[in-house]
Amino acid sequence: MPVVSDNTDHKTIQSVDRSFGIIEYIQENSGASLIELTDEFDISKSAIHYHLNTLMKYGWVVKEGETYRIGLRFLDPAMHSKSQREEYQIVHPKVVKLADETGERAQFIIEENGRGIHVHSELGENGIQSNSRVGKLVYLHATSAGKAILASMPEERVESIVDAYGLPKMTDNTITTRGELFDILEDIRERGYAFNRAERRNGMMAMGAPVKDPSGRVFGAVSVTGPVRRMQDEHQRYLTDLLLDVTEEIRLRLEYPQ
Repeated sequence: MPVVSDNTDHKTIQSVDRSFGIIEYIQENSGASLIELTDEFDISKSAIHYHLNTLMKYGWVVKEGETYRIGLRFLDPAMHSKSQREEYQIVHPKVVKLADETGERAQFIIEENGRGIHVHSELGENGIQSNSRVGKLVYLHATSAGKAILASMPEERVESIVDAYGLPKMTDNTITTRGELFDILEDIRERGYAFNRAERRNGMMAMGAPVKDPSGRVFGAVSVTGPVRRMQDEHQRYLTDLLLDVTEEIRLRLEYPQ
């Protein structure tokens, strides 16, 4: 069984890497045929077929006609993981509150393995729909919630994340240098909240704040996203206080559970 190293110098099993690569490709393309997968991974059709048969055996992949799709089997471990964290359940109604009071899209993001993951996402009355669905992976440096999380980390940890994933450019406004990133993280530490000024998507702005437990540990961040003009003209005057009030409410609910 071949063993390879990835860019974080962790030993991995090549066949498992290939299976997860197939899963990611199927998801990113909303389905794929055997021929498409064979062309993408440049291995024999029979080898791809073995991977697919194994994934289908456990329900991770399903076949519809000639197209392979992600199976709903993924819902069970995902929902189980989400339900195991009491703090995530306390955060959820506060994300709903942010969406209701601003009318925009609100979300709660955590960090795992150097990437951000959407745990909760709610759409307000005027919110703009996007692909920022629950479970979506994002680069931390290009989101307000992600930068709020990075600002809570030791510099060595931030350096290791940048080493692993780089600072990919999403728009013309994305932070792409370490120096700029560390300067902005210092500003976030001083003021207590972060901005995303069209750094992930053109025309969209967000404000985010870290969420802490009673010990002061940051375990995620909440943010509100909307069109740049609306966020600057209508929301920015009061959104800072609203975000900080919500994060304090979460901390107090964790410290004094009902």
